Amino acid sequence: AHTLLDAITQQHDQQQQQQQEQQQQQVLLQQCAAAAATSSSKGASSSNPNVGFWPLMRRKEVWAIAVAQYTAGWGLYGLLAWLPSFFIEHCGLELSQLGGFTLAPYLLQAVVGASAGILADHLIVQRSWGIRNVRVLMQVAGMLGPAACLFAVASPLSAHSPYLATGLITLAMGMSALTCSGVSASHLDIAPRHAGVVFGVGNTAGTLAGLVAVPGLGYVLQQTGNWSIAFGLAAAHNVVGAALWAKWVGDKPLPEDGAEPDVGCAATTAMALKLKAE
Repeated sequence: AHTLLDAITQQHDQQQQQQQEQQQQQVLLQQCAAAAATSSSKGASSSNPNVGFWPLMRRKEVWAIAVAQYTAGWGLYGLLAWLPSFFIEHCGLELSQLGGFTLAPYLLQAVVGASAGILADHLIVQRSWGIRNVRVLMQVAGMLGPAACLFAVASPLSAHSPYLATGLITLAMGMSALTCSGVSASHLDIAPRHAGVVFGVGNTAGTLAGLVAVPGLGYVLQQTGNWSIAFGLAAAHNVVGAALWAKWVGDKPLPEDGAEPDVGCAATTAMALKLKAE
């Protein structure tokens, strides 16, 4: 009985200690959040000429986002606009058949896009991958994979084979959604205080790509009538964008963002999260 009482008392003490540690962790996290908010408000009110939109625009990490969005958007928007014509002219489909052939790529893209975030978080948290490595992997795979598919779609291999062409295009669209964990998340890595601005820069670049790609591909098709050239241009944009992304992408807040990281808070937060996971 005495041994049982000691065991119960020891277990009770351990539970109390765990509760106290959890309370301390919560207090530290709240203090860190308050300190970050204070630092952010002070930074926003200052007029530092080396912080803000124009200083950020001089950084290669921001240009990595803009270039990746432009080159990926060139193929994406061009494909969206000319996909029906491709199926009719290259694959010999009737207009009434297009619905079923054009739906599959977008369904797969939705599934892959949702799964990409889960995969990226797993690699970073569970596998201890570096953020930059994950961003490079996702973006490069989401650009080179579709590039290979686009080359194959316009090759003689898929000529007069709508099912093979649809499969390759579906795969290309699906793989392109991997970039949701690449360029679509990078602005939060390099400029958390100006994430909206940097994201807007990337989106603007992607929109400009659409303005160029749709009439550009139309002109190429009008002059040559060759789908291989049209799709090859889109694939080449992806290859160039992937190379520049891998070279320029960043994974840490930039000084031009104006953030003043609190090393103590960062370490405390990481430790608290680790203990919580355990």
